Amino acid sequence: MNFLLTRISSETLDGLHPNVTNLFGTGMAIGNRIYGPQGIVSMFQAMKTKYYIKLLPFSVATIGSIKKESLPTDQCLLGLRDMEEIYNLQNETDFPLSYFSGIQAANSFLEAKFAGKMNFFNDAREGLNSEGNLFDKEVEIIAINVDEKNDILAYLVKFAKGTPKISKSKLASSGISGKLVKEIQQKGEIELNGRKILLEEILEEEFDPISVLVFDCVSVACIDGLSKSPHLDTPLKGQHKIIAVIHMTSTDIV
Repeated sequence: MNFLLTRISSETLDGLHPNVTNLFGTGMAIGNRIYGPQGIVSMFQAMKTKYYIKLLPFSVATIGSIKKESLPTDQCLLGLRDMEEIYNLQNETDFPLSYFSGIQAANSFLEAKFAGKMNFFNDAREGLNSEGNLFDKEVEIIAINVDEKNDILAYLVKFAKGTPKISKSKLASSGISGKLVKEIQQKGEIELNGRKILLEEILEEEFDPISVLVFDCVSVACIDGLSKSPHLDTPLKGQHKIIAVIHMTSTDIV
């Protein structure tokens, strides 16, 4: 699972803290990643004494204006993917000194301890594309800094363009049924009643890719910051339609 924080405050963190502990206890913490604005990595490093080994499966990284290749080493905390090794670390004499002293010391300790075992590491940077956005085959999540002074992020969630499905009504009107449906899916075309029918002819209409904006608006200044973002240029031109804006704000700002 990926957790994305819009800002660092008790309001945004209260729900995450018990989740970190509970997921560890149920064995569901492996591979989880936490992203957020500047300061998130140093905050979790400082809280390691509170979590102890419960934070070890998680990887934490800064997300936002920094491109992946430019992300400093102190802007990411490595995690581990092996619960047995996580428990074993408690018996290492140099574990507390290295793991709790600082970000780079913690990462260096894990890298040295598990050198050559790259599949042991959970690295949140691996979930980012070259632009520094969270990315997989289904979605790209762009962090927009709407208040640079206070490091507040909005998230533009861009869903990938889905593969059009076969239209049942077009199948019926074309007279395609039974084994012919599978055949046209496999070959891309069929011959029926002396006419060639292409797969494209029986697909549903394509829709433009869609986006959802998650907007943590703590002040009117955030509205100005969002409106100036270049990331909104493309959606507003219709190439990537925003279908919903999820606002997190107070009544007076609404």
